[in-house]
Amino acid sequence: MKRYITNLLITFCMIFTALVLIYCFTFGTMPIYILQAIMFSSFFSSALTFLLYPKQTYSHKRILFQQILYIVLVMCMIMTTIIIVSGEISPLSFIVNFLVVMALFFLMKYLLYKKDQATAEEINELLQQRKKRTTS
Repeated sequence: MKRYITNLLITFCMIFTALVLIYCFTFGTMPIYILQAIMFSSFFSSALTFLLYPKQTYSHKRILFQQILYIVLVMCMIMTTIIIVSGEISPLSFIVNFLVVMALFFLMKYLLYKKDQATAEEINELLQQRKKRTTS
């Protein structure tokens, strides 16, 4: 459970930071309602990660389905937020948002993979040290 909460917070922070940076570099200033929308989007996206990946073991097809469902739900949430905030949506806006979602998705997966890999390396090192102590 602790691992899921840690990953939830890391995911929230990465998504929020990336979206704020993208918005600031694109538009310069940020109204408070946009910041609130970004915060909501970040929280919703990270919460979906938590809800869609339970502890049970699934097949590769099920995991792929969940990841595609995650991307579709995030895109629907982003499009809904854009419609609520600005009242309109264009095909270019949809494409840009899709590319941002995909880039953030792969960045998160990569960073979480690296974090898990470092944790596994640390566990293996501790196991090796324990094995040496017990055999000596």
